[in-house]
Amino acid sequence: WMPRSDFEVLIDHFDAGWEAYDREHFGQAEIHFTRTLELDPDEPACLQARATVRQALKKYPGALADITRAIEIAPTADQYDIRTDIHTRLGNLKQAEADRRMANALRAKTGEPAPTAP
Repeated sequence: WMPRSDFEVLIDHFDAGWEAYDREHFGQAEIHFTRTLELDPDEPACLQARATVRQALKKYPGALADITRAIEIAPTADQYDIRTDIHTRLGNLKQAEADRRMANALRAKTGEPAPTAP
């Protein structure tokens, strides 16, 4: 028997978080993504995932903190899109517009595709 590495546990929780999210079990998803961040607090993908779940739960201050930390570590256009939405929902329209511009600038620089409409 070999003990599981923290990385393996992190991946299991990350996958379980998205499975719970897909079933709209947002509270459970938040628990799984929080566990990933206990194992690696500076992993941008885990921060972005928990921010997405917290948006679904309408926990906007927590979502904003998570996505802002992800942006500080490794910014992407998608992260700025998420933060644009959070700022809009909080009524922070100037910040939302600034983040929308940053998302567009990053896409122009990196070639990252624009989000598709649902």
